Amino acid sequence: MDKQKLDSLNSINKNWSEVDEELKKVIKKKIKKILLINPPQFQTSFIDLEILKNKRYFNYPPYGLGLLRKSLVEKGYEVKILDLNFELLSLANNFIKNPENLNSYMKSYEIKASDNKNYLNYEYDEKSFKLLDNQTIQAIPIEDLMLPKLNEVIKNFQPNMVGITCMFTMTHKRMLRIAQKIKQYSNDIVVFAGGVHPTSSAELILKEEKSINFISLYEGDQSIPQLIDYLNKKNTDVKSLRQIGILINNKYYQTDGRIHPEGTYLNVKPEYGNLKIDEYSNFGEIGAYRFWWKKNTIASTILSNRGCRARCSFCSVRNFNGKGVRGRSSESVVDELAYLKEYHGVNHVMWLDDDLLYDRERTIGMFNEMIKRNLNITWDASNGIIASALKDEVLDAAAESGCIGMHFGIESGSDKILREVHKPSGKKHYLALEHKLKKYPQIFTKGFLMVGFPNETLSQIKETVDMAVQINLDWYTIQVVHPLPKTEMHAQMVQLGEITEDQVDSEKLNYGNRTGKMKERENLERKNAKEFKNVFSENLDRIPNKSEMEDIWFTADFKVNYERLNSINDQKKLEKLNIFLKYVGERISQKNPLINQFRSIILEKLNNNKEADQLKKLSQISLANSEYWKKRFISLNIN
Repeated sequence: MDKQKLDSLNSINKNWSEVDEELKKVIKKKIKKILLINPPQFQTSFIDLEILKNKRYFNYPPYGLGLLRKSLVEKGYEVKILDLNFELLSLANNFIKNPENLNSYMKSYEIKASDNKNYLNYEYDEKSFKLLDNQTIQAIPIEDLMLPKLNEVIKNFQPNMVGITCMFTMTHKRMLRIAQKIKQYSNDIVVFAGGVHPTSSAELILKEEKSINFISLYEGDQSIPQLIDYLNKKNTDVKSLRQIGILINNKYYQTDGRIHPEGTYLNVKPEYGNLKIDEYSNFGEIGAYRFWWKKNTIASTILSNRGCRARCSFCSVRNFNGKGVRGRSSESVVDELAYLKEYHGVNHVMWLDDDLLYDRERTIGMFNEMIKRNLNITWDASNGIIASALKDEVLDAAAESGCIGMHFGIESGSDKILREVHKPSGKKHYLALEHKLKKYPQIFTKGFLMVGFPNETLSQIKETVDMAVQINLDWYTIQVVHPLPKTEMHAQMVQLGEITEDQVDSEKLNYGNRTGKMKERENLERKNAKEFKNVFSENLDRIPNKSEMEDIWFTADFKVNYERLNSINDQKKLEKLNIFLKYVGERISQKNPLINQFRSIILEKLNNNKEADQLKKLSQISLANSEYWKKRFISLNIN
């Protein structure tokens, strides 16, 4: 082992005193007021107003911050949550409806609409609204909205401490920028970061951005209140410094020990303060099933357990939550659902659980309690269901309790790959899904697929494609593998030389909303119209290189989602898919020839020949004007 790695290991120690001394240097005043910040969850540097109008940005209530606020308030601290993701979406939405307000906003904060601000140079199919001198504005730089709002809250609230959550790597850069601005306002404000990403990349983050004083590791809803009490000398137990990552003389230290919230503590419901929970779904996406919602739906989120039974090599849940699953009582979960409905009008929830069906008896009891109380709340499991856990009696209770959508973590159709990545389900469980789910057409079913595993051959990728077609779920989401920090797969790809140890790519290493980045990439590809090849028509025994992955992703997506439609004749399934594709087409691009072509096939089978002909014509017009699409239609033999 080289000296650098040895030093890193030695720094993770049980010597609490050094960390204690360093924190006392940083924290000079008593902590009374704490600001908790959820950064903007956008991949690009601007808010695309077309995407915003179509509500395609993720906009989840910050559940973890709600739990932390509850714990801190109970200890007597004044706590405010600033959800910058919601605030920016709400603000930009107001500007769409009232363009004149943007002019006023810009003038009040002395923001100038110049070319280098990217207001006027992002391509659209449709024009949005007017700004200044009748110019068309299509996107707003995020910092122009974020920084004034951040400064305003800091000035008015005057916090002693600020905590920034960062659940996904995509938020990495935004987290750093917020920390910088807080320290520029006052260097006396103590800044810490927490969440899945800081837990996995603590040393890298602290060395990259000195404005962050320390990292709160793992789950913080118990450890952070204990830490603040200790810093305020309300307790003298040095072990209150558990779950801390900090730099001392540029050397990383991590205190030993870990707190797993469990038992009755898990039954606590979040308190969001003044956050407008009932408005979140007005401005963005919650879950992946908006097209399947009832009219006038108000959506939110809920968590019934923490952790996951699986140990998938590409996943960071086990690193963050620890081994196993800790569940709430079914009564407390349903109490929270009832509260959401009564006080916020919520009639749809997305489960945040990573392993919703872990405890069969408890899960059935929870669904039955929802039925008994007649809550009339629908729900979806967008985070993914373990297929082997979907027993008939569980599915029956789920359907009756209001389930309208389920995602299944399938990942691969290769038994060899599934074993290597430690999936808890196998092909037999996946192949059984179609029969199990056929009984419930009201449940829209999706599958997570991944391509580009270490040393994965084209033949193994084709196994995934072939199995997905056979399972015949309603739709599939495909992700090119990008390893998350501190996962087993991350270490494997470092060893293979495919990435470096300290590599953080906030554009790739995320499993969140790729909408803006995808649009940007597609625009570029259309402009360049590079060659496209169907790699499945070649030698399948080789390992593809990175440059081929986008073509592989497109081909796999076509085969599991579009080509498959040719063989579907079930009327209920066709009606579902027509609703879905119409929704996707209207929200992404009404000129997409692939969507229009295959919707026309569905409509012909549903005997709607008039609309089918219209869509065929639209598809042909788009093809005639796009080398990008021509190349793909020809290569994939799409008639």
